Amino acid sequence: NKDPIMLYVNIVPVLLFLANCDCARILIAISSPFVEHQVTFQGLWRALLGRGHAVTLLTTHSMNDKSYSHLQEIVWHESVTLDKVDRESFISAYYNYDSVLKTLDSELNHTKVIELLNEDREFDLVITEYQAPVLYALAEVYNCPLILVSTTDLRSFMYYDLNNPSHSAYNPDFLLPYKHPLSFLERFISAGVLFANKLYYNLIVAKQETALIRKHFGSKFPTVEDLRDRISVVLVNQNPILGHIRPLIPTIVSIGGALNIQPPNFLPEEFDAFMRKSPSGVIYVNLGPVSSSALRIILKSLGELSYNSIVRYDGEVKSEPENVLVTQSVSQQDVLRHPNIKLFVTHGELEAVEEAVYFKVPMLMLPMHRDQEAMVRSVVPRGAALSLNINSLKKKKFKAAMLDLLENIEYRKKMMYLHELVHDQPVGGLEVAVWWTDHVIRNKGTKHLKTQGQDIPLYQYLYLDVIGVLLFVFFTILFLMYLALKVSIYLIRRGFFQKKEKVQ
Repeated sequence: NKDPIMLYVNIVPVLLFLANCDCARILIAISSPFVEHQVTFQGLWRALLGRGHAVTLLTTHSMNDKSYSHLQEIVWHESVTLDKVDRESFISAYYNYDSVLKTLDSELNHTKVIELLNEDREFDLVITEYQAPVLYALAEVYNCPLILVSTTDLRSFMYYDLNNPSHSAYNPDFLLPYKHPLSFLERFISAGVLFANKLYYNLIVAKQETALIRKHFGSKFPTVEDLRDRISVVLVNQNPILGHIRPLIPTIVSIGGALNIQPPNFLPEEFDAFMRKSPSGVIYVNLGPVSSSALRIILKSLGELSYNSIVRYDGEVKSEPENVLVTQSVSQQDVLRHPNIKLFVTHGELEAVEEAVYFKVPMLMLPMHRDQEAMVRSVVPRGAALSLNINSLKKKKFKAAMLDLLENIEYRKKMMYLHELVHDQPVGGLEVAVWWTDHVIRNKGTKHLKTQGQDIPLYQYLYLDVIGVLLFVFFTILFLMYLALKVSIYLIRRGFFQKKEKVQ
């Protein structure tokens, strides 16, 4: 028999919490088939579940958590052929959009998704990715507010669509390799990229998205542009210290820094023993997809160092040096938080950079895609990392870069300082994201925070009417001055003023 007093002490706080929690029904749809797009926000999903909200999650990667009775998962990865999806098209988003649309089409055709849409269900909130406007339609279907999430910073034209100040002269697209101050040519290209993306989206992509929406939800369904009116908040997994510093309207919220950090777990004995027996320390390498030649260079270089190395690689390795442990599955965060870790070799995706900064581990970055190159431009100048071109990787340079990072204490000091900068905030990104989600639920949207800019026509937003009036006045004055001068010259030539003097 349990002590009734202790039972009271344990149960009453839970009951009080539930009584004060406006528990809601939330539909979350994350369409991207890449694991980093799914894992990044799983901490937020768990926090919402912990607050008592009932969550229906459409995902390509299950959370595999049976502890929540109010979580329903529909895993639609079998509708997506992951190895045929061009990752770069998802990152670029609007340069090669066909694969994205095909993925969304197959996901909406998923049997369980169709069953969900045909059920008599109600939801108080829909959460989906900013980069998947087709899924904005779910908020219209259930007549509820819409929260958007993004695993990376938004493109410049996306800020423009949200009526957020985004001047291309000092806030260029984050995929452009430009540093401040921008030259004339860079400003010219930056403005061109903004307007070209906007034009391409309006003339081509938006029509394709609307066609796909109407294919699944009916021919009279609103256009994707009209569905944007349902957006209440955009949660951006970006920290200004690790990205562009820009003005933000209240409904665009930066929550980056440590959103995906999980509670510590014990490493398997094999990995823990391997890391502890290395007196010099351990190098952790997460390669992802690399060429066979780059893999050989990396493994051979690691084998020549006096450090043990753990290499996470999804492919097969025929032979590995004695001081290198190759694995397909190990908790990256638990490896990075190990006291004997000295260096992290990574491609430089945002989640990996955030984890390295959180655990204060210097990085050697080998970027393969433009979003990773953007992170290189953010971290390397701060002295917390080095970068090499993986497409022209040479053993001598790779080994020298690792030794520099391992033996020069300044890199770790700079990383510790960067950690302090990123996390010197009144509250963490997760708490901010939870608060905004509850705020949207409580107030049934954020109409009270809508910027008036969204109701202003483009010609007013660009001051074209004001500029037109000023130009009209200016040229009118010039014309009158020209006319007066011409009349004066005419009168002088006709001797008008001389005749008048003779008469007098």
